[in-house]
Parts: sequence; structure tokens; C-alpha cells
Amino acid sequence: MNILITGRPGIGKTTLIKELAEKLAGKATGFYTEEIRKEGTRTGFRVKTLNGKTGILASVDIQSPYRVGKYKVDLEGFERIVLPIIEGALKDTKIIIIDEIGPMELYSTKFKEVSLKAFDSSNPVVATIKQKSFPFTRALKTRSDVAMYVLEHDNREEVAEKILGSLG
Repeated sequence: MNILITGRPGIGKTTLIKELAEKLAGKATGFYTEEIRKEGTRTGFRVKTLNGKTGILASVDIQSPYRVGKYKVDLEGFERIVLPIIEGALKDTKIIIIDEIGPMELYSTKFKEVSLKAFDSSNPVVATIKQKSFPFTRALKTRSDVAMYVLEHDNREEVAEKILGSLG
């Protein structure tokens, strides 16, 4: 069974993913994203793997033809950090954590391909996904092997317990 977590921006999806990753230490691999801030202003997003590698996902300070709002996506950097983590997990029996499947990440055809391989594998995937649907995300959300959780302010502990319980 694969798990998708969705919810409004800022509701705590990444916080939940980090909590799950901590509780699944040794059983999981993957990545999460976090904001880059300068003087209190968000200037981009970084990607961090559970084994400690970091890279830029998007920033106002880089050049790239790929944009989401004011942020330019560092597609090569993102793929260099994330793809080996997911591909490596497919050769192992670890739970695969993906934060997140959204417009920035979806610029990468390779990311979409390796994500589909992960969802099709015997490895459980726990991923956050934008509420707004794109063709790729809509296809993931409607899979028969996916349990979907909508995160809200008052259900984070309950969702975390259900997810951990389903992962054994």
C-alpha cells in the first residue's frame, strides 16, 4: 500500500513527513523539502535526503528556464540529489519517502518516471502531494493501491498513527 498526504499549503505536510522519517529511522529512505529564508523572507526551497545530502530545488537567485511563481527550479541539482535516493531504495526493501510531488518536482520527467517505478514496486511509498491536481498527480491519487490522507490542523497525530500502523 502506498500513502499520499495532501492538505492546504502550510498545514504541516513536511513536518509530518519529518516526524514519520524520524520514527521510521533505518526502515525508510527518501527526501523532504524545506524553505530557504534570508532575513525573514523565503527565497527558495532546498531538498534534503534522509541520509544528509542537500541541494537546491528552487530559488529566486538562480537562472533556470523552469519557473513556479518567482522561483526558478534547479532541475539538474534536484535530479542529482533525489533520483539516486529513490533508485537506490528500489534495490532495497526500505519505505520510500517523497516530499513532495508538486509543480516544481514535476518539471522533471526523470523524477516522474522513477516515482512511478517506486509506486509500482513492492516498497511502500509515503509521499506528500499538492491538493491542486495535475494530470500526473491525478493519476497517482486515483490508483487502487493508494491510501489518501487529507491533513488538517486537528488531525496530524491521528494521521501519523494511522500511517505508522499501516506500515507495521
